[in-house]
Amino acid sequence: MSVTGIIAEYNPFHTGHAWQIAEVRRHSGQAPVIVAMSGSFVQRGEPAIFDKWLRAELAVLGGADLVLELPFTFSCRSAETFAQGGVRLLAATGLVSTLAFSVETPDLNWLQQVARQKDAPQTQERLQTALQQGVSYGAALGKALGQNAAAANALALPNNILALEYLSALAKYAPTLRPLALPRQGSGHHQEDLPGSGYASATALRQQLLLSSWQGLSSFFPPAVWERLLASPRQPVTLRSLELPLLQQLRSSYAAELALLPDMEPGLEWRLLQCARTASTAEELLAKVKTKRYARTRLQRLLIYSLLRFPAAIAKQASLDGPAYLRVLAFNATGRNLLQQMKKTAAIPVISRGASLSRSKTLQAAPLPGSSPLASWQWDVRATDLHAFASGQASGLDFLRSPVYVPESSS
Repeated sequence: MSVTGIIAEYNPFHTGHAWQIAEVRRHSGQAPVIVAMSGSFVQRGEPAIFDKWLRAELAVLGGADLVLELPFTFSCRSAETFAQGGVRLLAATGLVSTLAFSVETPDLNWLQQVARQKDAPQTQERLQTALQQGVSYGAALGKALGQNAAAANALALPNNILALEYLSALAKYAPTLRPLALPRQGSGHHQEDLPGSGYASATALRQQLLLSSWQGLSSFFPPAVWERLLASPRQPVTLRSLELPLLQQLRSSYAAELALLPDMEPGLEWRLLQCARTASTAEELLAKVKTKRYARTRLQRLLIYSLLRFPAAIAKQASLDGPAYLRVLAFNATGRNLLQQMKKTAAIPVISRGASLSRSKTLQAAPLPGSSPLASWQWDVRATDLHAFASGQASGLDFLRSPVYVPESSS
């Protein structure tokens, strides 16, 4: 059976995402679509604007058949780890045969060639040298590969960068999966202004969804998605929602504690501490800490790691082992059939409901070692509880919420 996989954040799901799924179906002869979606926090180091169950439901309403959670140990990490986690999770279903992704430069042969060159040891050495000089990742990669100006500019585009990581992850972990590169539609990835028509960026839509009035936004969402959004409680979450506990956590931390966070470069922990003592908002803190050497997204991830007390040892072990389970967030009738098949084909356990895990004292007594299959679950629970705190909800939702079933007539 042919099944296409997509790795996404859907923060939030919009018409550009719906176009991608429709195009995937056109290329695959209407094959089912399984999505590996970020949970409570996204790759840029921000809380997702809505909780993961609502975002997964919107994805099914927009055309997906089954949405699985990409665990926190992969979703709020570097582009490389994010891509590897998504690829390994989809491959673990035993059903996915194609990985589809959107790019600014839909030349698959060129992207594959660059991905192979990128992974060469000498290229990685030159890349790290350029990054240490404060050059952006895209510019550093272009420099390391000796690309001309036009190619270097293309490599600096967000979806192209992620596509290279997908292709590298496929080569390393799932060489039998076929890549399908589709052209990105509409606004630039981080464009903040809404266009007059067509496709808007998720960045622009998030900014508008934070306003009290959502007037004029309906054309940027599939009709069923828009109706569900209007019916949902309006509790958008941003990094600002967490800035008070974030500043308190940093101000009460020791440098030695911060040094244990993933991706913490020696000396940066002291800079974070010093800036946290005088900053009064998350935005002010980021402005004080940021330099050419430290990208904003990396700093935002560090802030989330600090809030959750997420240790580098757990992150490292997760990267080595890959996803430990397949957590179901939402599905339709086709997705239900896929789940039945996954009981026979999946390489790792499928978790539909977390209620039984709530009775485990082991999960609540102390952090599990990274070698435990349920260590990642503990960090998903922490991330979900932090997101729920920011939106005024009770904790323990991972143990209480069931996957969302979306009837076919609704999508």
